[in-house]
Amino acid sequence: MAKDSTVPDNEILALATLLKEALCIEHDLTGRLSKRPAKKSLLKLHEEYQQVVEQLTWELERALARYLTRSKAAAERAAMRRSGRASVALRPTGRGAAAR
Repeated sequence: MAKDSTVPDNEILALATLLKEALCIEHDLTGRLSKRPAKKSLLKLHEEYQQVVEQLTWELERALARYLTRSKAAAERAAMRRSGRASVALRPTGRGAAAR
C-alpha cells in the first residue's frame, strides 16, 4: 500500500493514548468533584478536561475515518489488479488471438 501522508502511522495510536489519559484524568476529577462540589477550581478543571476529551474523541474519529477510507481504497485497487490479471489469463490464445 502506498504511503499516505494524511494519516501518519502512529497518529491513531497517539490519539487513542491521549484520549485514554484524558478520560482517566476526567474520571478522577469527577470523583473529586463529587466529594467537594463547591470547589470552583475543580469544577473549572473538570469542564476543561471534558472539552479535551470531546476534542480528542473528535480527532480520533476523523483519523479512523481517514484510515478506513484509505484502507478501503487500497483493497479496491488490489481487487481491481487481481481481476485485471484474471481477465488477461482468460483471454483466448491460438487462432483468434491478436498477433503480437
